[in-house]
Amino acid sequence: MRPQPAQPSEAPLPARPAAAPLSPATSPPRSVAAPLAPVGLRPAPTSQVEDPLYPSSDGQPMAENTWQFEVMVDSAAALRSRYRRNPDVFVGGDLLMYYERGDPTRRVAPDVFVIFGVPDHHRMSYRLWEEGKAPDFALEVASESTWREDVGRKRDLYAKLGIGEYWLFDPQGEFFDPPLRGLVLQNGEYGELPGRMENGVRVLRSRVLGLDLRAEGSALRFRDPVTGEDLRTLEEAEARVRVLEAQLAAAHRAPADASAPGNIQDAGSGED
Repeated sequence: MRPQPAQPSEAPLPARPAAAPLSPATSPPRSVAAPLAPVGLRPAPTSQVEDPLYPSSDGQPMAENTWQFEVMVDSAAALRSRYRRNPDVFVGGDLLMYYERGDPTRRVAPDVFVIFGVPDHHRMSYRLWEEGKAPDFALEVASESTWREDVGRKRDLYAKLGIGEYWLFDPQGEFFDPPLRGLVLQNGEYGELPGRMENGVRVLRSRVLGLDLRAEGSALRFRDPVTGEDLRTLEEAEARVRVLEAQLAAAHRAPADASAPGNIQDAGSGED
């Protein structure tokens, strides 16, 4: 998300005609986006070093409100945790992506994205001609100054780059109806992913990630359909660690308490 100058208020742009809904895939493909070049043995990308021609910052803020910020941080953290054991899966967020060599104005910064088949390492920016592959999954979180671009220019650009799935989420519920939309690339155009209702909640399946996505108020949740469990947010992960630490500490104290002389005598005598 890179905010653009505010434009005059207008009604939300209608979605483009979508192709016929597709049935959810039972086994999502490893990658949807077509490689720009063979992903073989290549030199370490120079994107690990700051390049004046392709700067790592455009001077724009990461987010313009807390709703947007929390969705971006929680989504990126949940997906990074999901793929932390996969050295060939890169999860990025608000990272400048340059897509035309020699022209630093040709850039975009998806709020959250996932790429299969590229190394997971630190980068100053993502340069398509070096990495050889566009994202498989991209998420944009809507705000007052960005939602028009999300459904307009970015939609066209992401289709041209070959981003297999493009997701839009409106945490404030002011710009999109429904607030969560998933688009899949078909013959160079995006078509809507079908949703289904579960206990009164609309759920969509990402074929690329193999995860179910749903809006939960202003939060975006990812769920593993195999385990039925949601991917944890940072706050939930920290809370889980505290519980495990408390359980471990209690387990270490238990043998010492059980062997204390007073406890043995009380247990054996049964007297006051």
